[in-house]
Amino acid sequence: MRLISLLPIALVLGTPTLIYADTMLVGTDLSTATHGGAAVLCPGGADCTDRASQFTLSTSVDIHSISVVLTAPAEALFRTPGSFTIGLGSQLGLGITTGVGAGAILFDPSGNPVTEEFTFSGLDLSLAPGTYFLGMVGGNAEWDYASPVSTAAGALGLQLSCDPAITCGSDITRWDKNYLTYAMEIDGTAITPEPSTFALLGTGILGLTRVARRKSLSQP
Repeated sequence: MRLISLLPIALVLGTPTLIYADTMLVGTDLSTATHGGAAVLCPGGADCTDRASQFTLSTSVDIHSISVVLTAPAEALFRTPGSFTIGLGSQLGLGITTGVGAGAILFDPSGNPVTEEFTFSGLDLSLAPGTYFLGMVGGNAEWDYASPVSTAAGALGLQLSCDPAITCGSDITRWDKNYLTYAMEIDGTAITPEPSTFALLGTGILGLTRVARRKSLSQP
């Protein structure tokens, strides 16, 4: 009887304790961002190219903010304000349906490239473990490259672009692969069990069980 009465306590103690840490979930070191013609969103002044950064999550997360680094090209052809929009989804093309934000970047009349970091905060996006895409479209702007960062929550995958003359859609084989990673950072909360808590709970439950068993055997 006493052993049975201890089971609710053991069940409560055995409930997994979660760690909540607001930090970088997946992305790049934005301080290393560099720009180049290969990362432009609109290489021809009118024909804009879609860009997408693939990433995989190894645990459930709550996304709070997303940052990207863009540069306004200095060439005279591009000397109009640049604009862009960002989406997030589990598929390329039309699958990128969750809107993250939009912005604009101005050129420097002196002809020098202008680099700017854009952060979209206040997000409340919950994602389960799996593969996703951060997509960007726009014009008169370049999505910079940066060094990838290793995190416990996930990892970057393919870095993709779609030629404006081709309808790539969700077929990843129709997208071009890039060798460098786009400058992006996804921050939020990773939800993971705490190993030390499991060990402590296991020891406590085992002790309670032994005590209950001894008392049960001592009863006449």
